[in-house]
Amino acid sequence: MISKYSISNFKIHKSGYIFNLNGLTILTGTNNSGKSSLTQSLRLLSKINRNSFSYTKLPFEQISELGDFKRTLNKEVSRRESIKYKLSLKVENLKFCNVELEFDSIYNYKLNFVDMADVAILKRIDIYFKNNTELVKNYEFVINTDNSNPITYDLNEIILNDKEEKRILLQKGILVKGLYPNFIPQFLQQGFKELLTVNAHLGNINENSIKYIPALRSNGNMADILDNFKENIIFDNKTRLIDAFYIWTNKILNSNFKLKIEENKRKIVALENNIEFDLQQIGFGNTQILPILITILTAKKGDLVIIENPEVHLHPKWKTNLVELFYYAVKCGVNILIETQSLEIVNRVRLSVKNDNTLKDKTSLYFFENHSLKSSIQKIEIEDTGSLDLWPDDFVDKVTIEDNFGLL
Repeated sequence: MISKYSISNFKIHKSGYIFNLNGLTILTGTNNSGKSSLTQSLRLLSKINRNSFSYTKLPFEQISELGDFKRTLNKEVSRRESIKYKLSLKVENLKFCNVELEFDSIYNYKLNFVDMADVAILKRIDIYFKNNTELVKNYEFVINTDNSNPITYDLNEIILNDKEEKRILLQKGILVKGLYPNFIPQFLQQGFKELLTVNAHLGNINENSIKYIPALRSNGNMADILDNFKENIIFDNKTRLIDAFYIWTNKILNSNFKLKIEENKRKIVALENNIEFDLQQIGFGNTQILPILITILTAKKGDLVIIENPEVHLHPKWKTNLVELFYYAVKCGVNILIETQSLEIVNRVRLSVKNDNTLKDKTSLYFFENHSLKSSIQKIEIEDTGSLDLWPDDFVDKVTIEDNFGLL
């Protein structure tokens, strides 16, 4: 759904670097350079709909690593500045669709919520698109500061004439639930059909379409998910979830697992020489890889799966086997974003591109560095040969090569 993404004024990210989220996106680099901040901003975006009441805000309290608006806003900007999301969405029958979401402090408004905690309230949604008939439209939903409860928004059309923006008020009193503008047209206008479609896509940005897997993973309800959806066909349009689970556990872990019900509780057990073992009885790496596997296999086309340090507690062979699963999902339209320091994963990605050059356009590698409390980001191109066009200082591969030379 989200093909390109940027965030501005969010923690270390002052300027909005544009990331490609189509296919497999890899974030690597030095500590404290903005990798986790980027994924936190996406996680925050995914939680907005669920926590929307009489107005839309960024639910900082839902991300334990974040504080309030003041702590999340970039330290170099004024508190009157906004946190800005820019998204490029894949929308049917549109050649392009760019959306900007702007959140600023509730203290910037003379609203009846002024005594609340320092939250970031939705100020504006800007939608700019072109359809298949070359119709170009730019609309905005902008907050109405008339002290209404719930807060409503005005719909404007933005027209660029002689390099100046002109705003035409089309409709007032529109409710925005989460990210979804509940817009019912009072009259027909060319472009409204596409606008309604874009609104529906915004409403579908939530934790179902943006899934997050932390570095330390719990198997929690994995057995319940597997059992509840075992007959569902996965993203390849041919394989049942339960069959895909058995196939990929065998491919990645070279082990067999079984879903069973014991004492009215669902559980996943490992099989070794026809002997059953609880997950607690086998290697810890197994329990860390199963949530990754099940989350990916239950994703739908267009979804984004964020995986923080997939390599944690995994043998190098299992790390590289995961890359095969990543690309299997990517080829079927699932998008995967990983934050990693694993040389094995990066090199297996490079080898995959070398062996199948069609994966080049489905792979994005970004290197992060911290320069004076600013995030410096470089996109590294993987060439058809698997070589990299750029070797920054402190890049994981470069460090390893230098150490190897030191051992000669």
